[in-house]
Amino acid sequence: FSSNTFQNSIVIGQFSQMFFDLKPRDKLSVFTELLNLDYWLECSQRVTSTLSVLREDQLEAEKTLARLEGVRSELKNTLNSTTAEAEEKTTSSSNSQRVLKRKLRKIKAEKLDLRKQATNLLERIETRRIRDDELAAKIGKLAKEHDPITATMREVEGNIKELEIHIENLDNSFLSLKKAKDICPTCKQKISPQHRRFEQQRIAKKKVEHVGELKMWKVEYKALLKSLDEKINHLEVAKQKLDHSKSAKLYLSLNSINSDIKELDNEISSINNQIVQLDQLSNSYAKKIRKCKKRLKRNKQKMKEIKKSLVELDNDIHQTRYWVQGFKDIRLFEVDEALISFQVEVNSYLADLGMADWSVNMEVERETKAGKLSRGFRIMVDPGIGSNSSPKPWEAWSGGEGQRLRLAGTLALSNLILHQFNRDCNIQIFDEKLYWLSGTGEEDMLNLLRTIAIQEEKQIWVVDQHALNYPFDGFLTVVKDENGSHLEI
Repeated sequence: FSSNTFQNSIVIGQFSQMFFDLKPRDKLSVFTELLNLDYWLECSQRVTSTLSVLREDQLEAEKTLARLEGVRSELKNTLNSTTAEAEEKTTSSSNSQRVLKRKLRKIKAEKLDLRKQATNLLERIETRRIRDDELAAKIGKLAKEHDPITATMREVEGNIKELEIHIENLDNSFLSLKKAKDICPTCKQKISPQHRRFEQQRIAKKKVEHVGELKMWKVEYKALLKSLDEKINHLEVAKQKLDHSKSAKLYLSLNSINSDIKELDNEISSINNQIVQLDQLSNSYAKKIRKCKKRLKRNKQKMKEIKKSLVELDNDIHQTRYWVQGFKDIRLFEVDEALISFQVEVNSYLADLGMADWSVNMEVERETKAGKLSRGFRIMVDPGIGSNSSPKPWEAWSGGEGQRLRLAGTLALSNLILHQFNRDCNIQIFDEKLYWLSGTGEEDMLNLLRTIAIQEEKQIWVVDQHALNYPFDGFLTVVKDENGSHLEI
């Protein structure tokens, strides 16, 4: 409730212009402040700002969507080219893998065959080792059997030599006795022929015994020699059978096979590495494709969100755009409602002021086709039926008629202000507002004020420099003399 509204509703000052006296723009300012019409313009402006922000968001979202569509197109091209390249590489890789796997199966078959050969060789080597061990044991046994025979033969040889020496000695002794006549060749004693014959017979007998014994030992030696030859033959046969060169050949064959197996293992490892590399190549393309599809999925989700946001923004923009004009329409509606009420009040007061056939029409700002407001406040006065003049601007009326129009407008505006601000005031002051009125006009005005005071139960004070001939409820006179100014009741 500003000073301006106070002076237009409660204290109608002496030097303040009444509402009708204001310029059209000032009238509009008072009316705008009274109805708080700027609030709806501010609402419209805020909505316009919001609409601008929404449109910027919409433009940014559209740019983002266009960028995402470009990214999506690029990702699709990348996916298609990668898929085509992957299919080509996969086909080539599959063919290479089939060739490598066939080769791998062949090599594994060769390796298996070599392992079988190696196993057979190991079995043969083991069999030969067992056989050689048995032959070695047999040779050892034969060697052990050879030694006793050799020892026995040496013993027999000794006996034979000893017997041969005895026989030779006996022969020498016999020859010596034979050559000797009567002297003993041994003791050099004289012997008789009988004694010589006896000695010769004894020597011959002894020789026969030794010869017989010698024959026996020679037979035994021959038997031992035969047995030894048999043992030696068995030993040679066993040694011939124990041929380590054959085992060595088997080991050489086994080493050769193991070397071939090792080469095949290296080749198998190389082929497996090639297969792994081909798999990794396929996996790398699969990884690229998965990554591209994942990015496409995220892109699709973002586009879905942006499109949803655009739909929401479009709805918000549509609704917000409506309220840009909607708040202006509310403003105009309030203006129209207030004008109707204001006109009714003014025309009612005109009737009370003795201008029953007169009427006032008011127009305020209107929106042009360009969307701008045509600002102004026009008051047209129709003098009523029977008058030769057509409605004219209120400024065309002067004197008592103009003053009555002013007072009717002031009273109507006062009521409108108090009603608008929900105020109930029990006092109202009119300062020097009855000038230009005729006697009848003054009386009509004062009667109207009395009626208002009675109906609304409030005091109305009328300030005037000249005495008014009217039965007021009371008077206050301001007297100025040499003692200064004072009131007289």
